[in-house]
Amino acid sequence: MKDVLIVGGNRFVGKLVAEKLQSEYNVTVMNRSGTAPTRCDIIQCDRNDEEKFADVMEHKSFHCVVDMCLYNKEQAEITSKILDGKTSKYIYISSVAVYNKSGIFPITEDFPTGNNYE
Repeated sequence: MKDVLIVGGNRFVGKLVAEKLQSEYNVTVMNRSGTAPTRCDIIQCDRNDEEKFADVMEHKSFHCVVDMCLYNKEQAEITSKILDGKTSKYIYISSVAVYNKSGIFPITEDFPTGNNYE
C-alpha cells in the first residue's frame, strides 16, 4: 500500500478525506492536536515550527500529500522546502476559512478574503 500524508485531517473535510483514503492507502495525519480518525498514523506537529517539521519529516516519504490547512505564503514556503523530494504529488484543498465571514453560500472564488482562521 502507498503512503499518504494529510496535513490537517482531524476535522471537517480533512477527516472525511482521511477516512475515504484508508481503503486504498496507509494514511498519516499531521496536525497540531495529534488527533486523527481511527486507523490513521498520527504526527503531532505544527508546520509553523520549521525545525520540528523538518525533523519529523527527515526519514519519511509519501506517495501523495493532501494539505487541508495551508493559510499563507510562509507556510507554503516551509512546506515546499521540507517536503521537497519526499512526495511525487501535492494536493492543496482550500477552505472557506480564507474568506470574509458571510451568510451567503455558496461562496465563489472571487469573494473577498480575510484573516479568519485564527
